[in-house]
Amino acid sequence: MALNIISNYAANVAHRNLSNSDEMATRSLSKLSSGTRVVSARDDAASMAIGARLNSQVEALKTATVNVGQANSMLQIADGGMSTINDILTRMKTLAVQAASDNLSSTERGFLDDEFQALDQEVSRVADSTSFNGVQLLSGQTTFGVDPAAVSYTHLRAHETGRNL
Repeated sequence: MALNIISNYAANVAHRNLSNSDEMATRSLSKLSSGTRVVSARDDAASMAIGARLNSQVEALKTATVNVGQANSMLQIADGGMSTINDILTRMKTLAVQAASDNLSSTERGFLDDEFQALDQEVSRVADSTSFNGVQLLSGQTTFGVDPAAVSYTHLRAHETGRNL
């Protein structure tokens, strides 16, 4: 018994070429819609790795920009507190010079001293209440830095060697 296989070779070739064309068109469309030349590692593995590293750096710089904005806000709050204290100290100096005058009686000097003491307490109050994100800025105990526990050895080592993770 003879086995007959009926096939349309031309149709199969046309179907394979159509499938390949459709796949290439889909990849081209995904590149166009994303605006990037490399959409997956299949397109160009080295460029994909470089792009991933650059995206990581961009995100780090965006975070740094936010940090700078927050630091600017903190400095503005500290500046406002110091400006208030400066105004109070100017008034205290005026009172001290006025109290040194021989033209005043001890009662008048007492009134000046009362105001001076109240201003001294106000300086302490302003210094204690000037804070940013729970950190007192003018208390004399403020330190800024990075918590060593928050930074892993891997990140420190990469920074020392100049490699990016």
